Amino acid sequence: MAKMTIYVPDELKTRMDGEKGVSWSPIACRAFEAKLAESITKRGTRNMQDVVARLRNSRTQRQNDETVAGRAAGQDWAKQRAEAHELERLEKLVYPSEGWEVLLIDTPNQAFSTAEIVFFAIFPDANGDRRAAECFWTDESGFEDYRSVTTDFVRGFGEGAIELWDSVKDQL
Repeated sequence: MAKMTIYVPDELKTRMDGEKGVSWSPIACRAFEAKLAESITKRGTRNMQDVVARLRNSRTQRQNDETVAGRAAGQDWAKQRAEAHELERLEKLVYPSEGWEVLLIDTPNQAFSTAEIVFFAIFPDANGDRRAAECFWTDESGFEDYRSVTTDFVRGFGEGAIELWDSVKDQL
């Protein structure tokens, strides 16, 4: 992997330093990819590599948007409606992170969606009630159809809720 140096305003760097645990390189890479895709769109595609780059950026941007929306929804749920025991169950699901990432891989022919699996982990008394999962995700996502809740949204939701939980659980 290539290494490069970029310059940012001092004030921005100070704010970035305040965000512990953030890996800035992938964020910068996404910004570079977005700018390159914008350039391809303006000048038109020249070859298949341009097409792939443009479509890759499109997919990455959609995934990022859904993760950000999920994170906000998860934080809102954790602040406003979640119970401590529900957040503890979600925490067990999210940590260790390897387990969380494996869970978030959609596989063909799986019986339940990722959103349903996460719901049933948080609410085990629901006993596989898909209607309860549908109501939860429709309410928490704001989507009219809970099937619009993507794995990226669920990832952001879990991470956002646990981020808030991590900041308050030691005070309980």
